[in-house]
Amino acid sequence: MKKICYESIIFVLYFDRCSATSAYSAVKIFKEENMISQSMVELIEKNADKLAGQWLEDVTKNVHTPFYHTFNRDYLYERALNIYKSLGRWLSVQTPKEETVKFYKKYGQDRYREGFPLPELIYSFILFRRHLWLFILHAGFYETAYELLRALELNNRVILFFDRAMHSMALGYEESRKNPQTKSPQ
Repeated sequence: MKKICYESIIFVLYFDRCSATSAYSAVKIFKEENMISQSMVELIEKNADKLAGQWLEDVTKNVHTPFYHTFNRDYLYERALNIYKSLGRWLSVQTPKEETVKFYKKYGQDRYREGFPLPELIYSFILFRRHLWLFILHAGFYETAYELLRALELNNRVILFFDRAMHSMALGYEESRKNPQTKSPQ
């Protein structure tokens, strides 16, 4: 089965709405939309250290994540930094969802072995997503209705990614929990 590129579908839809004389306009609109979304992702990745720091402060004090309060802060920071720095790769339509599933299943298995409670893992990802959206809102990408629409479109892609990552993480966690050969320090 041939993989269909999301951006190609959008382009065809824009092109279909335009006459042949305005095909140039369709290409221009398509490129502008991708540039705005891509520039948001690049800004997020560029500020990954700031986002990771904000997430770390929140997760190590949040009432819903007490296990994180005592875990090594340097490890937590590096994990958060990796997630934010890799966001563009995870959001890309070029990244197969199977790659996301495989990576986050292993992530869940590893966190099980470290003794993290599953509800806290899930809540930590909710905090990842929350800090990301707050960053986008404060970055000023929503001065016009068009830019707000692009930010909302990016938010939808982010939600889909985090939903898939959390589900895969929970699957990996549960597989490890049910496997008698997997040791948990709890």
